Amino acid sequence: MKEINLDSFSFPNKFSTSISSFSKRVFKNSTIGTLTTPTGTDFTTFNNNMILGATIKSLKITSNITHIDYNAFGSEEGNLSKIDDISIPSDSDNKSELLYQNGLVYTSRNGGYYIEGWVKTKTKESASLADTVIGYSQYAFANSDIAQITISKTVTSFGAYAFKNCKKLKTLTILSKSSSKDTPIFMGSDGISIDNLNFAFTKAEFLGKFPTKESFLHDFLYDIFVPKKVSLNNTNYTDIDSIWQK
Repeated sequence: MKEINLDSFSFPNKFSTSISSFSKRVFKNSTIGTLTTPTGTDFTTFNNNMILGATIKSLKITSNITHIDYNAFGSEEGNLSKIDDISIPSDSDNKSELLYQNGLVYTSRNGGYYIEGWVKTKTKESASLADTVIGYSQYAFANSDIAQITISKTVTSFGAYAFKNCKKLKTLTILSKSSSKDTPIFMGSDGISIDNLNFAFTKAEFLGKFPTKESFLHDFLYDIFVPKKVSLNNTNYTDIDSIWQK
């Protein structure tokens, strides 16, 4: 679809109930006041890149939507959607199990919430993951303007590329002890530099995962940057070499 500029866009009833999918980038770089998703029972997925780079004042996601594709808001390609507000039905009959709160889109599965994506708004600059969050999807915060993030202790699933190219991210606090050095959360980044990297690990627990400085920089940070400060269980190390000194 060609880029559009409309005050509002919704589908006529006779078409809305019969639509089952969209092509990628269908609303790419469009400007829309209010966009309402189709209501057909077969239209269950908010597609990958559907609103890539679009500027939308109000996105109304109908209750038939049960799944948000990874990179639904353009974070993988760095062309983030700009959305002021997202409306998701909250009535008891809603089967979508979606949640929008403070600039973050969540889906409910496996007994908790997963963060699917960060929506660029005028006011959102930081995010704290609530204690109901158990994971986040690929590219969840990629290319966002987020400045600080706290990952709660309940998180057990870490999505690949989740912090790719978060160039404004300066403080990352990981309260979860389930973080895996095999999850490439920073892979693909260019120009990222986090000043404060805080872990809930004790020094002994941290050294059990990263016995050398090289393993920490390579296996966890993928040799992309060296943090100015690392905190382990509230103990600060401004000279991170001292973590491995006996």
